Amino acid sequence: MKSAHRILAALTALCGLGLAVLSLIHDVGVLRDVLTGPSFCSIDGFFDCEKVAASPYSTIHGIPISAFALLFYLCFSALLLLHPSRTDSQRQRLADISAVLALTGLLASVAMFCISTLLIGAYCLYCSGLYLVSLVLAFTCLRPPFSFKRLISGASALIWFGSLGLIGHRQGWNRSIARLGMLVIVAAAFFLYQAPEMIVRYYYKPKSIDEVPDAAVGELVLGWREQPKVEIPLKTAAAGSDQDYALGPESAEITIVEFSDFECPFCKKASYMLKEAIEPYGSKIRFVFKNFPLDQSCNELLKGQMHLYACKAALIARCAGEQNPDLFWAAHDAIFSEEELNQAALDRILQELSGQAVGELQQCLASPHQMDRIKEDINTGLELEVRSTPTIYINGRKLPRADKITLEAVLRHLTKN
Repeated sequence: MKSAHRILAALTALCGLGLAVLSLIHDVGVLRDVLTGPSFCSIDGFFDCEKVAASPYSTIHGIPISAFALLFYLCFSALLLLHPSRTDSQRQRLADISAVLALTGLLASVAMFCISTLLIGAYCLYCSGLYLVSLVLAFTCLRPPFSFKRLISGASALIWFGSLGLIGHRQGWNRSIARLGMLVIVAAAFFLYQAPEMIVRYYYKPKSIDEVPDAAVGELVLGWREQPKVEIPLKTAAAGSDQDYALGPESAEITIVEFSDFECPFCKKASYMLKEAIEPYGSKIRFVFKNFPLDQSCNELLKGQMHLYACKAALIARCAGEQNPDLFWAAHDAIFSEEELNQAALDRILQELSGQAVGELQQCLASPHQMDRIKEDINTGLELEVRSTPTIYINGRKLPRADKITLEAVLRHLTKN
C-alpha cells in the first residue's frame, strides 16, 4: 500500500471515527431518553436524526449501530497508523486487509442507506457523513489491481490478526500485530458495553438543577437573557374558537409560549417536562400552546414530507378545544401519550373525544376555519424564524436549549427577581 494512499485512508478513517463518536453520543441521548434539546427535527423533512435514532433499525441487541461504527473506525485507524510496512509483504498485507475493511464499510453504508430510504423515510446527518467516509475509503483502498484473491488474502490475514491478539506471538512483525489484536478485543468490550453508559453518566447534564453548580446555572440564565426579546401575538379566551389554548391566568408574571408538533418525539418529551417544571409555580406562570407541525400538508415551508399526521393531530386538538377548551388539553395529552402516531391512533382519539358532540366535532374537522388558525400559528412561527420543534419562549425570549435544566434555571431566576 503506497504511503500517500495510506495517509489519505488513515485521515479518512479518523474522520469516520470522529463522526461515529458524535453519532453515538446523539443516539444514546435519544435511546436513553436523556436528550431533550435542541431538537434535530429538520424543517425540510429530508434529515431527521431523531427519527433514525429512535427506529428499531438503529440498534443490534440493544447496542447502537453507531457503537459498532465507532469500533470499526477505531480499529481501521489503528491498523493504518500502527501496522508495520517495512517490507513489500507487509505493505501488501496491509493493502489486502484495508481492502476487506473498506469493502465491509461500503456494504454496511449501502445497507443503512437503503434502510433509511425504504424503511425509515429519513436520513441522519452523521450517518450521511459516514457514507461519504466509506466511499472515500473504498476509492482509496480498493484500487487496481483488484481481485477476489486479494479479498481472500486480506480476510485470512484479518483472521490471523485477531488470533495473534489472543495467543500473543512475540517475534518480528507478529509482536506489533498481536498488540493491535489485543486493542481490538479491549476496544470491543469497552465501546460496545461501556461507552453508552458512560456517555449517559458523564456527557449529559444532571437530571436535577440542584446538582448543577451555581456558576453553570448563571451561564444558562445569561444565555436566555442574551436572546432578543420579541412580541408574540396571543389570543385570549375572549377570541372564542380563535383563542390560543393556554393554562394559567392571563395576569401571570411569566408567560411561556411553545411552538410544538404533535408528531415530534422531542415535543412529546417537552410536554411532560413543561408540565413538571411549571406545576410548582402555580398561578405565577401562563403556558400557551402554538401549533408548528412539520407536515407538508399544512406547512408550506417544508420541501418534502416529514411528519404524516402532525397537521391532522393539530386539527383534532383545536376542534376539540372549539367544543370545550378543556377538551383541547385532553386531546393534547391523548395524542402525546400515543407510542406511535398514525391514522388508527387519531381515529381512536377522535372517537374518545366525540362523546355527545360527534356532529359538531365532525363539522369542525370538515370546515377550513381551524386549519386556517393552525396556519396562522405557523406563519407566526416563521416570522419568528422558528425552524425546529419544540421552540420555547419565556417572556418573549427564546430558550436556547429546550431542556429541563435550562427551563428550571430561567424560571427560578424570574421568580426570585
